[in-house]
Formats: sequence, C-alpha cells, structure tokens
Amino acid sequence: MSPISEAYKILRTNIEFSNVDEKIQTIMLTSTKMAEGESTTFANLAVAYAQSNKKVLLIDTPPVLVVTDAQIVAAQCDGVIMVIDSGRVKNEAALKAKVSLELVKARMIGVIINNINRNSTDGYYYGERKEK
Repeated sequence: MSPISEAYKILRTNIEFSNVDEKIQTIMLTSTKMAEGESTTFANLAVAYAQSNKKVLLIDTPPVLVVTDAQIVAAQCDGVIMVIDSGRVKNEAALKAKVSLELVKARMIGVIINNINRNSTDGYYYGERKEK
C-alpha cells in the first residue's frame, strides 16, 4: 500500500471519528482559491470511502473566496474540509475563508494542507524520507 493511499484512509477514519454522536453523511471540500489540490483530494478521498463501502456524499465546490456557492452548500452539509496549498496561500486568506464559512454556521471538520516542504524540520511527516 502506498503512503498516499494510507494517508487518505487515515483521513477517512479521522473524519468518521471526528464526531461519534452523529453520522457524517455529506462532506464538502473547498479551498481558498483555484489549484490548491482540492480535486485531487476529492478523488482520493472518494476512493478511500468506496474501498470501505461507506456511503458518504462528497461535494467539491468552487473556492470559498471566489464565489458564494461554497457558503451556500456548506450550510447544508454535515461537515466541511478546507484544502490549502501551504506554499501559495497566505494565513490571512485562510482565515478569511474560515470566517466566511463560520458566517453560515458551516461545521469545519478539518483542514488539509498540501505541498508542505518535507525537508523542513518544523513539521511532522510519516513515511520514508529520501536522502539527497
């Protein structure tokens, strides 16, 4: 099993256990702007759910800071996951996106941060690290 496949299975499990009192049936994925990896995350998470025979509706919306569609959909979903590109998105933009979702009482269940520099000693990474 690849580390990427395992990471999405862990994400699926974390979502399932994020609230044991209520089932999460509809999950919306959004981002702050285009090309942050939201569609790739959507596809891989859909595969992880399909492999576990879980019936969950995943919804991929336009970026929350681009159009209001994401806010409208978020208010109707059981949970929202925001995908952020660590190399391209400023903290202010991420916070603005979070606030815009909070305004409609969206239930944030997680944030996925893409493109983290794995050579940095500031973060945690599970898996094999290739030496240069």
